Amino acid sequence: MLFPSGSGIYGIRNLLNGKSYVGSAIDLYNRWSVHRTRLKQGNHHNKHLQNAWNKYGEDAFVFEVLESCSGSVDDLECREQFWMDKLDSVRNGYNLAPTARSTLGIKHSEESRKRSSVSALRVGADPEERKRRSELAKRQHAEGKLGAATRKNIKRGFRYCEHCGERFWQKSGHRQRFCSTICSNEYGSKHRVSPMLGSSWSEETRAKIMATWTPERRAAVGKFLHGQREHKGDG
Repeated sequence: MLFPSGSGIYGIRNLLNGKSYVGSAIDLYNRWSVHRTRLKQGNHHNKHLQNAWNKYGEDAFVFEVLESCSGSVDDLECREQFWMDKLDSVRNGYNLAPTARSTLGIKHSEESRKRSSVSALRVGADPEERKRRSELAKRQHAEGKLGAATRKNIKRGFRYCEHCGERFWQKSGHRQRFCSTICSNEYGSKHRVSPMLGSSWSEETRAKIMATWTPERRAAVGKFLHGQREHKGDG
């Protein structure tokens, strides 16, 4: 089977029923090799395509290049969506998600969710794997191989430290002001002010505060302050 090794849109078509799986790749030859290997091993990520492969056999499928595309990842995504719609590869094919390069609309089984969870925990516990993925993402970002949505999310995740001005990655779900605990402590020691400074209370609020100052409380506070003064005098 001969096809270009460049980038483009491809289809895996069932010759018996005409149904197709549509995808896009930077390296078409490598992508087909990965698909074929996983289908033969029976562990392809697309269970719909895997089941059809098991039912009809390898000879019933053909890998074909639908369009060569040497543009950016965004261009590939756009053309992949075009071919998915043209071939109706979701309702009458093997694509699971209706949107190109997206998992939206896919319903995962309980077993699949458990496998994903175990895999994520394994990656998180491996410093070398985290470093490898980080470097890969940085390289793809520098080469312009990330989609517009991904670049936007990455940009949104960066903040600038309010103390030293260093650019840092903000943890998901957090709103961080400083890049480290050291900067947070240094900033706090220089800019710490009373939270009550500048407060303006109504007459009603003042009356409520004064009502809490019972004779017993006044005596206790006075005794405490007297002890503090004696302690300082002894030092």
